[in-house]
Amino acid sequence: MKPQNLCGFYKIRTGFEFRFMASMSLFILSMEAHAGTNVKSQFSHFAGGFVLTLLLMYVVGLLIHKYKPKALVIGIWISMIFVLIDQALDFMERGKFLGQVIDFLSHAAGTFLAGYMMRNKGAQLSGGMDNQHQTVLNDALLIGKGTKRKCYQHPDDPMLCIKVSSGKGLRSAKRETRYLKLLHRRGKSVSQIADYKGVARTNIGDGDVFEMVRDYDGSVSKNIEHYLRLGDATITAKILDAIEALRRYLLTESILFSDLSLANILVKVSENGDYKLIIIDGVGDNNHIQFLEYQRWLGVKRCIRKWAGFVRNVERKFPQVAKEIRPFVS
Repeated sequence: MKPQNLCGFYKIRTGFEFRFMASMSLFILSMEAHAGTNVKSQFSHFAGGFVLTLLLMYVVGLLIHKYKPKALVIGIWISMIFVLIDQALDFMERGKFLGQVIDFLSHAAGTFLAGYMMRNKGAQLSGGMDNQHQTVLNDALLIGKGTKRKCYQHPDDPMLCIKVSSGKGLRSAKRETRYLKLLHRRGKSVSQIADYKGVARTNIGDGDVFEMVRDYDGSVSKNIEHYLRLGDATITAKILDAIEALRRYLLTESILFSDLSLANILVKVSENGDYKLIIIDGVGDNNHIQFLEYQRWLGVKRCIRKWAGFVRNVERKFPQVAKEIRPFVS
């Protein structure tokens, strides 16, 4: 092992051991307080829940790489199970029911506060950003950007792109990736959706890796609006056929969508000139509680409204084309 690697190894180990010992010390101190309703006791349990969650997140993220993406969730679950057992044993020993309940709630509050604070920093907290494994992004790789995120060409694979979200875009990005994972678990086809490939560490933050939609000649596929603006009757007819194929696909596979804008649908051109529409953004249930994913009939009703909104968007720019688009459910 090279000296610089050896030093780096000990630097990481030493930093982790310091955090581990400091966190464990705070946690042990928090366990000194027994059931009670005074402020000191409740602050102690609150701090215990907060510290234990972060500590577990560090340990899982650094030592058990298989579960690193779920380190925060695992930390919260273990913390809650621990306090439940601890308070049950304490109740059997001392019998202070009200005190145990208050202690449990204080610990839970600390646990969930830690989870809330670390919800978007799990990867950094659970192991740090290793510069040797970062993907370097720059403006030369920038494909497009919106108000919530930027999309970059993956520097190592022309068939992939990386979307880096910020601010309010983090919630919608998480919703989208979670929904695509759900589709895979359910065995649904994602043949007309830019598929999710995982997470990439970059020099500007963690990004989501997606399939890059390209035509048969390797060029980046263009959106529907580009082709409709050409005003070519043959091309417009092919676009309408592709829209109908997309409608049938979404209905058959029970795909939820929230924003089918002209910019979010690309036209993938095959070697024989066929058109296939690919959705690159706006799939899933954008409600705070994603209940539509488990109630198909409600999901269909929502899609009927959203599809009608898509047709209205087309109508504003291409009124004659919009007349030829069928309703989502005939």
